[in-house]
Amino acid sequence: MEHKWVSVFCHCNPLNFRALLLIFFVLLCSNLSQSVDLYPDDKASVLLFRSCLQDPSQSLSSWVGSDCTNWTGITCENQTGRVVSVNLTNMNLSGQIHPNLCKLPFLEHLVLSGKQLYLHNSVMFWHSTQSQNSTSWLQ
Repeated sequence: MEHKWVSVFCHCNPLNFRALLLIFFVLLCSNLSQSVDLYPDDKASVLLFRSCLQDPSQSLSSWVGSDCTNWTGITCENQTGRVVSVNLTNMNLSGQIHPNLCKLPFLEHLVLSGKQLYLHNSVMFWHSTQSQNSTSWLQ
């Protein structure tokens, strides 16, 4: 009696195997979140700004630790950790806008919408855009 061996391995097309391997690595890499440590001076400025606000909805409760990717409304530059954007739209915030917000030298976008946010009379914000050589004042 003669025995026949049956192969249990699938003879896959090498191209399909490579594509499957590529998809696996893309999915693996997409699940890895990149943490960005907030630049210490920027962190101090943003936290002082927050200390002057009332936040009944706890919208800014994520502003803890050093990983700014978890801070609601804050966007940091990936390599330096400098704050480049603050967007506090529709967060039910009220209070005074602290002048330390001016100490964010890499801030490109600032969106503060709220009926209850105000500038102190003696506070003047100055913003210079180097690329456009323009200066704007907000009083």
